[in-house]
Amino acid sequence: MLTKTMLDIGHNLNIPVVATGVETRDQRDFLAAHGCSRVQGHYISQPLARPALAEWLTRH
Repeated sequence: MLTKTMLDIGHNLNIPVVATGVETRDQRDFLAAHGCSRVQGHYISQPLARPALAEWLTRH
């Protein structure tokens, strides 16, 4: 409920919302179902050093 409320506030203020700490597909799916298209967290990728990040960005 709190997450949905925060998403609603961001959308009502026309502020892009980035959900952080997303660790599971269920979390990502919940966020997407409520209009959050930007996420970051271990579900997307583990923290990467700069060279590994450049390679990851090239692949994705």
